[in-house]
Amino acid sequence: MQENLDITKNTEGTTETLSLKGRLSIVTSPRLAAEVESVNGDIKTLKIDLADVDYVSSAGIRIIIIAQKKMTAAGGNLE
Repeated sequence: MQENLDITKNTEGTTETLSLKGRLSIVTSPRLAAEVESVNGDIKTLKIDLADVDYVSSAGIRIIIIAQKKMTAAGGNLE
């Protein structure tokens, strides 16, 4: 089975939304990790839209937890 994950980024003011489509697995989670790492300090709300994700592995959950910790440490939040 081929592992695909498309990530679309949209920034409005201090809110950044990452819309994911596909599978968030050990193979594709580094792509989300790179997007989370690139969020700059001006962003106060990071939204990760999983509506079109049909599978999330523990590796994917780990990246979401990392995103939560990053945003909390910066005084922001994850939605």
